[in-house]
Amino acid sequence: MFSFENAIEIIPDNRTKGLFKEVYSSYCAGNYRSAIVMLWTVVICDILFKLNFLKDVYQDARAIQILEDVEAKRRINPKSPEWENTLIEKVCERTTFLGIADRQSIDFLQKNRHLCAHPVIENGELYQPTIERTRDLLRGALESILIKEPLLTKSISDIFYGDLENKKSTLGSFENLDSYLESRYFNNFNDPIVTYLLKGLWRFVIDPRNERELENQNVNAMALYSLLKHFEECCKTAIGQNGSLFGAAINQTSNNFGFLAVIEMCKRFSWLYPMLPDDVKLIIRNKILNVRELPDGEIDYPLARFVECWFLSENFEQHIENINGKLDTEYLAMKKLSPNAINKLYEMARFYDCIPKFVSLCTKIYSKSYSFNDADNRFSCCIRPYIGLFTKADCIELMRATNNNHINGNNQTCARNAAFIDHVDFLRDFLAKGGDREDVAEFDRWEPLLERLEA
Repeated sequence: MFSFENAIEIIPDNRTKGLFKEVYSSYCAGNYRSAIVMLWTVVICDILFKLNFLKDVYQDARAIQILEDVEAKRRINPKSPEWENTLIEKVCERTTFLGIADRQSIDFLQKNRHLCAHPVIENGELYQPTIERTRDLLRGALESILIKEPLLTKSISDIFYGDLENKKSTLGSFENLDSYLESRYFNNFNDPIVTYLLKGLWRFVIDPRNERELENQNVNAMALYSLLKHFEECCKTAIGQNGSLFGAAINQTSNNFGFLAVIEMCKRFSWLYPMLPDDVKLIIRNKILNVRELPDGEIDYPLARFVECWFLSENFEQHIENINGKLDTEYLAMKKLSPNAINKLYEMARFYDCIPKFVSLCTKIYSKSYSFNDADNRFSCCIRPYIGLFTKADCIELMRATNNNHINGNNQTCARNAAFIDHVDFLRDFLAKGGDREDVAEFDRWEPLLERLEA
């Protein structure tokens, strides 16, 4: 339910807030004519406050030009209120601050203001507004103008991109840039500005076309991630309504960084990949899953990349099953598998209540180790951080899976030097969960470690 008291508190400009409280006081006292006359003045003042904010803080060229045009109009005839009409017209023409409905609301307020301020010639009486009419006018002014943040015009894009370029070396990390953009810009953005910048950043990052765009590609990518993060619903709408436009940049790019940025966005924002056109999704999928030959002649199998790209599967449970299936046919080089990717899988498993499947996957990844070094890395990445998740039954399954995982006669998990530390730690946790010697007796590569543990 609409509340004037709540609306007053979210008016961003304290000067406007103070002025509107006078209007509301008149309304509460039943002085509806005075409230409407004063309300028009508050609306005009608030628009001027917003334009001056854009001028002083962002050097917004259109805001500066509007203020200059209005001042020129006022100087021609200082006693005429015609400059107020000029102000409204210029704001409607040169910004997206006032929509069609907002303009109609302002025009209706102005008409009522004139009726309240000037006597009717025929009978010399003043118009007497009703409480309902006054309430509607107050609410309309609040929702159309007063509670809105100053809206940056399209010229903000030049300021925004230039600021990113200047700050790319000083802000550095995504976290720093994200905080900076949120405090300096995002509080004053609305959907039209977000959409406008989204289209620009998308193309600059994915398909850069000149040296300047290439030099700023990284900072523009971080800004794009930040925009998607803070304005998710607006970005969903923009991409959903202009799928072919956003897909075209992906379709035609030959820039490797740009394509990696697409994959990163799909990983960060699970809603993005399903919204892209089918031909674009096919391009992304093939890019991730194609086997690559590295410069040194080695084969780079796609499984490590697939682990991180959960958006390629129908759902998370299916993704776990898909990884399990691929483990039987493809190598998983640890140097290509990010511990962060495994941690992300864990976070999603926790969110979707799939911890048992996650633990089973970690066991299988470890048991498929193809060298001593690989087993060292996989234990550190997939087992040690998650030992606490293993049940007694899970522990037994890991011992069974690794006890005889011979590749060319070489036991990759149990025969490595680090196993004498890793597996002892694992057994210690197993015993704490109620395991005993009998559970370990059938695993000849694990049983001797109990003596080391008890020594």
